[in-house]
Amino acid sequence: AGMKRRRQEGKTSDKNSSKLLRTESGSSFGDCPVCSKRVPLCSLYTDHLFSSACKKDQVDSSPPGGIDPLLVRRELVPADSSKVCLLGAQKLVKPNAIHGVPGLFQFPDFITEQEEDQLLKSLDSGNKWQPSSFNGECMTQRWGVVTDLKRRSVRPCSPLRGEEDLPGFLRDIVGRWVNRCQVIARFQPNEANANSYEKHKGHCLADHFDDRFLSGDILVNLSLAADCQMTFAKSERVKVLVPRRSLQVVTGKARFEHTHGIEREDLHGPRRVSITFRRAKLTCS
Repeated sequence: AGMKRRRQEGKTSDKNSSKLLRTESGSSFGDCPVCSKRVPLCSLYTDHLFSSACKKDQVDSSPPGGIDPLLVRRELVPADSSKVCLLGAQKLVKPNAIHGVPGLFQFPDFITEQEEDQLLKSLDSGNKWQPSSFNGECMTQRWGVVTDLKRRSVRPCSPLRGEEDLPGFLRDIVGRWVNRCQVIARFQPNEANANSYEKHKGHCLADHFDDRFLSGDILVNLSLAADCQMTFAKSERVKVLVPRRSLQVVTGKARFEHTHGIEREDLHGPRRVSITFRRAKLTCS
């Protein structure tokens, strides 16, 4: 009877530990698409996938985030090999891991100069920029599901309210990384916003967390028009160079334990534009 009671207490303790972890990290648990182990989603695409604890080559269970497990097969790549890993029969481009900020990755030169110019023309057409003072002064426009931080809700966009889903030029960017880029090969965003920062107007990005419950476990940011230095802060502040035309991926500890921001003097040009993609968690239909 005593042994049975201890087992029950252990189960209760495990449940309480899981709830505590979800509360502290802002993330829930999910099945790894490689080894089927139950791990925190905030570390799934960073620490766990690249650790020795994740060994199995193929799985049959249904993992979180819309990943198709029948397509998932991973081979560990030596550090001195070319920057690819395998997903099924496809080669995935490996990002650069950013030193000092665990879970932060960059794909340099993700788009060409011509593609950058076309993206900026698409963003600047139609006079859709609106002033914003949320997390610092800038001009902004947004697409996709609508997140209400005060009501703690996320709903689909409504054309009747003048809201727009992700346009074709943004879906083209998503199509560039799906099935092609490690860490985000199965990341399908349902929300995006673009911010335009003009240095002479004093624009900046204040230190902040993107909402750690509603805004999902991964942030993907495409940088246009100029380089910048983004500051990630926890116990210390780390400045990270974000080159123009690079794709930056924020996951794991970078996502849930570090604030990020851009000071005015860290804009390396008269104007910088960013496009940020998220997968928000719908709370209502």
